[in-house]
Amino acid sequence: MKLPHYLHIRNHWKHALWFNLGAILLILLGAEGICRWLEAKASSAQERIRTERVYEVIPDDLVGGRLAPDTRRLTRKYADGRLIYEAVVTTDPHGLRIAPPCGACDSAVLFFGDSFTYGEGVDDTATMPWRVGLRARDRYRTYNFAVHGYGPHQMLSLVEHGRVDPIVEEPVACVIYQAIYPEHVHRLMGHYSWNAHGPRYALKEDGTLRFMGPFDQQPRPSWHQAMEKSALGRRILSYAPRAGERDKALFVAVVCRTSELLRQRWPGARFHLIVWDWTDGADSLWFRQISGAGIQVHDIRDILPDGNKSNLAYKISPDDKHPNPQTHQLIADYVTRNVLGLDVP
Repeated sequence: MKLPHYLHIRNHWKHALWFNLGAILLILLGAEGICRWLEAKASSAQERIRTERVYEVIPDDLVGGRLAPDTRRLTRKYADGRLIYEAVVTTDPHGLRIAPPCGACDSAVLFFGDSFTYGEGVDDTATMPWRVGLRARDRYRTYNFAVHGYGPHQMLSLVEHGRVDPIVEEPVACVIYQAIYPEHVHRLMGHYSWNAHGPRYALKEDGTLRFMGPFDQQPRPSWHQAMEKSALGRRILSYAPRAGERDKALFVAVVCRTSELLRQRWPGARFHLIVWDWTDGADSLWFRQISGAGIQVHDIRDILPDGNKSNLAYKISPDDKHPNPQTHQLIADYVTRNVLGLDVP
C-alpha cells in the first residue's frame, strides 16, 4: 500500500530532525572532549609554576583577603624548578607592606592597587611606594594599601568602611591608585575564583553605588552554574563578553567615589591614577570622565622610557610579568618628580 504524499514528507522531516539532533550531539561531545583536553593541557602548564608563601592572606569580609600584620616571610617563585625570584615581604602592625621610616613627616601619600603596587616578586625596599618614601623622606610618609589580586572595589571598600583613617597619622596630600586596565574592570565584576569573597558593588539607576557584600554571597544564575559543570560550558563562559559599557561605567564610578570620600576626609588631597592601559587608548572616553572628576590620569606609556609596557626589560622574567626593581624605580622617580613635585637626584 502506497503511503500518502504528506506522510512521506512527515517521515522525511522526522528522519532529518533525528539526523540533525544526532549530529549536534556528536559535535557537542567532540567539543566537550577537546575542551577537556585543553583544560588538562592548561593545568599541566600551570603545574610548571610553583610558588612558596607568595599569596598568603587572611580572610576578610570587606576586602576578601588581607595581609596578616607584623609578619616577615621569604617568598619564592619557580618555573620548571628554576628560581624566578626570591623576595622578602614584611608587614607592619596594620597589615600593610612596610614603608621607610619618616621622622618629621607632616603629610602622607597613600598608594592603592594590586600586585604591581604591592610589589610582588621584589623585596620590601624595592617596591615603588618604598622608593617614593625614600625619595620624599622628611616630607611625606608613604602608606602601601595595595595587595596582590586587589582591584578598585577593594580600594573603595577600605575607604568606605573606615579602614584607612585609623592607620594614617598625617594629613593626606596625595593618593595614587595604579590600575591595570581593563583587568581591574574584570576584577570589579567578580569573575575570578580567587576574588570570590571580594566586595561587590552595584551601580544604581541614579548613578550612585551600593555595597552588596562579598561576591560569593550572591548566587550565580542556575544556567551559569549548569554551564560551569562541563568543560565546554566553562570554555564558552571564558569567551563571554567580560567588560560591557555598564561595567566600565561602574569602574569609573568606583574610582571617582573613592576620590570623593578621600577628599571629604582630607580636603587638600590630590588623587592620581596611573594606568597600564592594555586597550591602548580605545577606552579613552572613560578616562576623560575620570579626569573630569578632578583626578589626574597618567599613562604608563608616558612613564616608561620607550613607552613599551610589553618590553620584557621591565618585567621580572618571561615567566613573571610583574615589574622588576628597575621598573619600580622608574615609576617612583616619575611620581616623586611629576606628582609630588620634588627633585630626583
